[in-house]
Amino acid sequence: MNCGKSHTALNAAYQHLKNQTQKCQSYFFGSDQLSIVDIVYKNGIDLWQKGYCQNCYDHYNETERFFQASNELILCMETTNSTSNVAENSTCIKCHDAYANVSVSYKKFVQWKKDFVGGICMDIVDAMNMSRREWSEYNCAVGFDLTMGFPNILTALTVGSTPLMFYLLAKNISRLEDVKLVRPKRKITVVTVPPPVEE
Repeated sequence: MNCGKSHTALNAAYQHLKNQTQKCQSYFFGSDQLSIVDIVYKNGIDLWQKGYCQNCYDHYNETERFFQASNELILCMETTNSTSNVAENSTCIKCHDAYANVSVSYKKFVQWKKDFVGGICMDIVDAMNMSRREWSEYNCAVGFDLTMGFPNILTALTVGSTPLMFYLLAKNISRLEDVKLVRPKRKITVVTVPPPVEE
């Protein structure tokens, strides 16, 4: 998120060159076959757009909160590992809340993705990928966090119990009637076949 000033400086420098006299413009924009000034400017703008960098600034407060949570997680992992005689998974236990905060903050950006023009700012995506990569090195198997998984459990229980409730209600509410089978009263005739005649 530190490229905003560089992006602004790039735009200002390019516009400054474009506003020069014709002779000066021909020196910067027409003196070489590659048009290096145009290429550098277009690459800078293209990088800014492909990285959705403007989205970091459009939602500045949330972006700041995300990076603060990310820095707290990194600091927690570094300070926990710097002490000697650290228990095997003490980082997982001590830094779990910090990791959960980063995940929750990132999920806000994922949920808002449709509001963003194109996607999530690449600085945020890169920071989350780095946090996940470092977190995975500890092979953490911390107990299930209800705050992160409770909605999923509730949804599964609701969907799973709906058919059960339907059949239980259907069985108890509906009335069973005895079905009487009526046998037809037909006369049964027995036909006997004579034995074959011997010659």
